[in-house]
Amino acid sequence: MANNYPVIVVGAGPVGLLTALKLARQQIKVAVLDQSPSTNDSPRAILYGLPAVKVLHQAGVADELRAAGYTPTRVSWRKLGGEIMARLDITYPEKVQDRTLVLPVGELTSILYQSVLKEPTATVLFNHKITSIKQSNDKAVLNVTVGEAGNTVDNDRQAIFEADYVVACDGASSIIRKSLFQNEFPGMTWEKPLIATNLRFHFDLNSLDYDDANFIHHPEHGHLLARIDKTDLWRVAYVDEPNLSPEEYRARLPEKMKIMLPGNPDPDQYTVVAMNPYRVHQRLAPSFRVGRFLLAGDAAHLNSPFGGLGLTTGIVDAGAVSDCVGAVLSGKADETILDKYNEIRRDLFINESDKWSRINYLRVTDPDPETLLERDRFLQTMNAVKGDPAMIEKLKEIEMAIYHDFTAYYKQASE
Repeated sequence: MANNYPVIVVGAGPVGLLTALKLARQQIKVAVLDQSPSTNDSPRAILYGLPAVKVLHQAGVADELRAAGYTPTRVSWRKLGGEIMARLDITYPEKVQDRTLVLPVGELTSILYQSVLKEPTATVLFNHKITSIKQSNDKAVLNVTVGEAGNTVDNDRQAIFEADYVVACDGASSIIRKSLFQNEFPGMTWEKPLIATNLRFHFDLNSLDYDDANFIHHPEHGHLLARIDKTDLWRVAYVDEPNLSPEEYRARLPEKMKIMLPGNPDPDQYTVVAMNPYRVHQRLAPSFRVGRFLLAGDAAHLNSPFGGLGLTTGIVDAGAVSDCVGAVLSGKADETILDKYNEIRRDLFINESDKWSRINYLRVTDPDPETLLERDRFLQTMNAVKGDPAMIEKLKEIEMAIYHDFTAYYKQASE
């Protein structure tokens, strides 16, 4: 017997949970299926830009998230050793609740998960692994292997789930995307991997004139140094040599930190809380819609996290796809809005998220940091802002470019 839902979301990461939450708050019955035994708290994204904050406000969780995280005030771009090339005050917009947010993605996921559990029309099912998919004119079908609670998915039980629509938020290795397009995921992979580490410093970094977020530019040691929370926990995300094992990256860490970090600290001056090496990609699925299946987040696209355009773009996807699918199910729009979702979100990824994240990666790893400022108009612009209201408004407009309001395609909007 099939399990029937108007919407099934595949993937209980932040994009999937946010999609489910926004649908549930439209009184739409939704199930989230995830093959893991629980949510994932590995060190990944920490920063959410203005477009993401807007969507989180729409979902009703922004205030709780901000209380758990913090609002950064300054960002700087530096040479190795700390010399500042450019610095920007980011205390805009005027209202603190509308500004950039910093919060570890594990905490974001936890808060979203608890919010979804409170919704009477939402269900989250772990240990549910999609094995195959199919669709007809009126439904999407998922064949699912169900594992015992608390264990990884095994061949314990087979189940069938049916839905009017399935939203794939199951990440870079998405089984839904692979089922729809096989191995077709056009794009490229950067040669050097990114090593995301969380470090707790045993010295006062603030006394060394470092900001909440610091981009350090160097061809071999380019990295982001960013405060994670209100304590002395910091993210150091850096490029390293390719094709090494996790153990080899861990062994190289003390030397890398001594070269990269302020004051050239020894290992006893910090604690490694977490470490996660991963490949960095720029990829885009052929389509975000195939019939009753839709893609969002990393299942749909991948890009460099430098500049905070990774999960921010995924969160904006979640807001868009939930608005579009919800509108179809409630009669506010016909199915053509799903084609609009595919067309517009793909276009914005190509022309905004992918474009700028590539530029950000290349800027951080620039081969000649000594001449970078004189060559880079972006850095020159950051120095020119100096609180100018017109320039600040222009920066906000540029940052919000990845957002699109799909309610403009609702029936009442055109009547």
